[in-house]
Amino acid sequence: MINLRIVKEGFPFLKRSAIFSVVMMLICIIWVKIWLFAVFCISIFWLLFILFFFRDPQRSIPESDQIIVSPADGRIMRIDRSGQGLLSGMVNISIFLSLWDVHINRIPVSGQVIFVKHIAGRYFPAFQSRSWGVNEQVHIGLQSNGYQVFVKQIAGTIARRIVCDLKAGEKAIKGERFGMIKFGSCVELTIPGNTELRVTKGDRVKAGETVIGSIANET
Repeated sequence: MINLRIVKEGFPFLKRSAIFSVVMMLICIIWVKIWLFAVFCISIFWLLFILFFFRDPQRSIPESDQIIVSPADGRIMRIDRSGQGLLSGMVNISIFLSLWDVHINRIPVSGQVIFVKHIAGRYFPAFQSRSWGVNEQVHIGLQSNGYQVFVKQIAGTIARRIVCDLKAGEKAIKGERFGMIKFGSCVELTIPGNTELRVTKGDRVKAGETVIGSIANET
C-alpha cells in the first residue's frame, strides 16, 4: 500500500494544478485538437511533479541527545571552521538541495529555540558561494544540552519562499519538521567545534535521519 504524504505548503499548488488538469481534460473531450492534448499532457506532468516535490516521507530519528542530525536533504557542498565572532571555532556545513530533493527542513537537535530572524536579500543560485551571505535567509538559533547549534535557510534563484514555523522561546524536538524552502535552496548548519563529524564533503544526507556528528564527551 502506497502511503503518500504531502506537506501542507504544497496544497495550494496541488489544488491549482489539479483544477487546471481537469479543465484541460474536459476541453480535450469537447475539442479534439493535438495541441490541446499536448497541453493536457504537460499539465499532468506538472501535477505529478508537484506531488513529487512536496512529498513528506517518514524518517527514523536517532534518539541520543549527543547526536546532531541533518536539517535538510541534499548534498554537502562545504565543511569549514572559518567562523568569526560568536561562531569562532564552530564547524559550518552547507547543504545544497536540488529540485529533486525533499525540501522539508527538520530540527537538528532537541532543546529550545533562542531566536528566529528573517533577513531580506538577493536570489543568486543557491549552489554559488556568494549566495550564502547575500541571499534572502532565515537564521535560527537552538540551545541544546550544554551547547548551541545554528541553522540558516537560504533562498535560491528559483526558491523565493522560505517557510519557518519556529518561534523564539518554544521547545525544539530533534527530527520534527519546522519548515521548507520551495524549489531549490541551501541550508547551513553550524555546530560546536568539538563535534565528531560523521560526514564529509560530497556526501548525500537526509533531514532528521542522517547523523552529521556527535558531541564529544568532555572528561
